[in-house]
Amino acid sequence: RPLALRSGRRRMSDSASVETKIETKIEGNMLTKHARLVPHDAKVRPNTLVFYAADTMNNWKISMMLEELEVPYDVVFVDLMTSAQKKPEYTKNNPNGRTPTLVDNTVNPPFSVFESGAILIYLAEKFKSPLLPTDTRSRSEVIQWVMWQMSGLGPMMGQAMYFKRIAHSNTENADIRLDFSIKRYEKETIRL
Repeated sequence: RPLALRSGRRRMSDSASVETKIETKIEGNMLTKHARLVPHDAKVRPNTLVFYAADTMNNWKISMMLEELEVPYDVVFVDLMTSAQKKPEYTKNNPNGRTPTLVDNTVNPPFSVFESGAILIYLAEKFKSPLLPTDTRSRSEVIQWVMWQMSGLGPMMGQAMYFKRIAHSNTENADIRLDFSIKRYEKETIRL
């Protein structure tokens, strides 16, 4: 998993103190050479990218891209177990109420980008990354694979994780009630 969000192995239900766990494993507030963890009561650095993230696969993609680009950025942990992503201070930047969200404070006025594929494309264009070629054919091929991941592989993996790690452990008679769902999503993930 990307260093910017690495917090050790744990179940999703143990996430109430994830921010504390992350901070205790990292010297100071630097998660990586480029990423700085910003506690909720602290201010982000001016004129920088701010990555609002949870410890999920959609967020890992963004931290990998930011590390690949070698640009400084702040990370604000979004605690999904307390529905922080549904609060007005979060939804002002992401009306979908999901993670990830990137706020670009290097432009005036600041610009918010949500949805992992949109963030990847925005970052590649902003920093003229060779990961998003400029010639039409190659660019189209990259965007096709991003869209495939966004519409196929990502959702199936996310749902498989949800049913196995969250719904299964919190549902009475889980083996009976979720057997079909788990098998369906595992099969689709393997197919993709």
